[in-house]
Amino acid sequence: MGKATGIYRHLAAATGAALLVIGTAGAVEDASRTYELSGAEAISLAERFLSEGRLGAAEAIVLALAQEDLSPDIDRTHIDFLAGMIALRQEKVDEATALFEHLLAYDGTLVGARLELATAYMAKGHYRQAERQLRLASAQGPSVDVQRRIGQQMAAIDRRKVIEIEAGASIVPDTNVNTATAQSTIIAGGVEQRLNDDGALRRSGVGVTSDLSISAKRSVRGDLFARVTAMGRLIDQEGVDFDFATYGLRAGPEWRGRRLRGSLSALVSAQSYGGAPYAEAAGLEAQLLSALTRRVSLSASLSVQALDFQQDDRQDGARVALGLGAHRRLTDQIRTGGSLSIDRQTADDPTLSYWRTHFATYVSGALPAKLFVTVSPSVAVREADEGSEFFGGRREDITRSVSVTLSGGPSAIATLKPQLGYHYTDNDSTIAFYSYDRHRVDLGFSRDF
Repeated sequence: MGKATGIYRHLAAATGAALLVIGTAGAVEDASRTYELSGAEAISLAERFLSEGRLGAAEAIVLALAQEDLSPDIDRTHIDFLAGMIALRQEKVDEATALFEHLLAYDGTLVGARLELATAYMAKGHYRQAERQLRLASAQGPSVDVQRRIGQQMAAIDRRKVIEIEAGASIVPDTNVNTATAQSTIIAGGVEQRLNDDGALRRSGVGVTSDLSISAKRSVRGDLFARVTAMGRLIDQEGVDFDFATYGLRAGPEWRGRRLRGSLSALVSAQSYGGAPYAEAAGLEAQLLSALTRRVSLSASLSVQALDFQQDDRQDGARVALGLGAHRRLTDQIRTGGSLSIDRQTADDPTLSYWRTHFATYVSGALPAKLFVTVSPSVAVREADEGSEFFGGRREDITRSVSVTLSGGPSAIATLKPQLGYHYTDNDSTIAFYSYDRHRVDLGFSRDF
């Protein structure tokens, strides 16, 4: 006599109750037993079958429930959600996608449906749509466990994407586009001189900043990837000849583990100022990011570059930069951190060689209406190796700055990320020519592809 197995036959609902009829095969083939379940109990049973991998039984219950008039206390969105989950497990990705999209059109606050829709998009290779759904889910302020799942799915998308493109543009009113002193006279060569050159006089204006980054990566083995990135930035200042452009290329291996990430890149870059070549650089950079706990992470970077200045070869030399950072998530909505960097730049002219130490901190938090604010004060100290006879002393600068940035979260109308920022800089120098203050506002958008 064979082992008896349960075979799902029929599910009906009447006045809020469901009848589940299960036939048994084996010992008594023609016998049946009938159980009376409420709609909620039937849903619970379908969930159990789904968790056990008994997809056919779960699907039969959900289909029957969907065809009946249940009592008002039964949430039909729950039934549709289960139907989408079952379709996804059965690899009916198009059907699952349609179900979750329908659910979110009815109620956009359903975080679970949004996460499963992202999973369906990932299965179809639609990574940009999946990322958008995950960002929308994250902006709803879900629990820590859900945020962890969002992070895991974002990491999975990042591993699968081959080409990544990021573009941005902003309008930038600036009170000091050329970081010039506000003074009209300086002491140079032991003589007080009036500044008449446009490049030395303080100028204000409204500029347009454009950024573009294109990255291609390929999996080498496991968590090891090879990446090539081309990037560029153009600052176009209307009405003044202080346009600035920088562009570069970096390539090398990167490690993207769950708790540890790192990269080693060869890089080349070039800059132009006022439409003329200004400087070129080539070197190596290493970066490391370690997640110590779920809330605390540390970062470090080291770069070494050779510098070639086309307009003033006295500045030719090398630059070594070391950076350290610590970051902590205080709550689900508030993050803080700080960074310390030490730069050493050598030049053929020792009066242009210097040490620079920079410290910055930040606090970032969520606001109503899916807005985020970040406040970041910083201070930097720069000291030249030797004094200049022309300026009559050794240059020592203290730079204080603060930035306040208001950014928008993902929206349903577009994948554009709006941003409004205010930046203030005050530079005090022992050489009056290099003392200045600056107010800058930028209003723009960025987008990932």
